[in-house]
Amino acid sequence: EAYDPVHPQVQEAAGMLIHCLIHNGDLFNAERFSQQTYENLRDRKNGMDQEGEEVAMGSHNLAGVIHRQDGNLLKAEKLAREALRIRSLIHSSDDDRIGVSCNLLAHILKSQGKLEDETKRLFERTLAIYIMSEGPDGVNTA
Repeated sequence: EAYDPVHPQVQEAAGMLIHCLIHNGDLFNAERFSQQTYENLRDRKNGMDQEGEEVAMGSHNLAGVIHRQDGNLLKAEKLAREALRIRSLIHSSDDDRIGVSCNLLAHILKSQGKLEDETKRLFERTLAIYIMSEGPDGVNTA
């Protein structure tokens, strides 16, 4: 049985493939699959909730791959902001997914040399969320 591109199992498999490609250093194909996944999610004819976690995750994954390969950081910033905006609408303010999105956006801004107050606030918010979920000795806080 074939599934459509936005079926949850297809999206889960795509996410695992993207993470494997990143882990193996194949950023070219990681970006290619992230872009295709994101486009499938954003295609309105697929009926996806454009303000849902699936779209936020697709946006976040693509932004992360672009950032890892020092690609178009303005595009990465736009995608990371989109992921954070959507996640802020649907999750509590201390949700780990918001922390992850804040962290990615802060790193993208830092890579662009934007070291103003926004970047500092994003890193501080990330740390506060991680401390709440993991404690001060957690993997992301120690």
